[in-house]
Amino acid sequence: MSCYLRHLDHLFVETDLDPLNKQDRKKLDMAIRLSIGLIDSSCSEVWAKIKEIGPENKDLFLKVKQELNK
Repeated sequence: MSCYLRHLDHLFVETDLDPLNKQDRKKLDMAIRLSIGLIDSSCSEVWAKIKEIGPENKDLFLKVKQELNK
């Protein structure tokens, strides 16, 4: 599972996903990757992009939420 998810607890809370549930972690991981356009990238590349954007960035949260609702 992606190394960066442990730094994004707030996204689990805001999206009503369970961080202890493997399927929910996979769902959030894919939504994040789709939101930032790094679907096949390594965990470290995704985390670097999230840090660049800002993990608390509201636009990131909205994009992730949109991906989850598809």
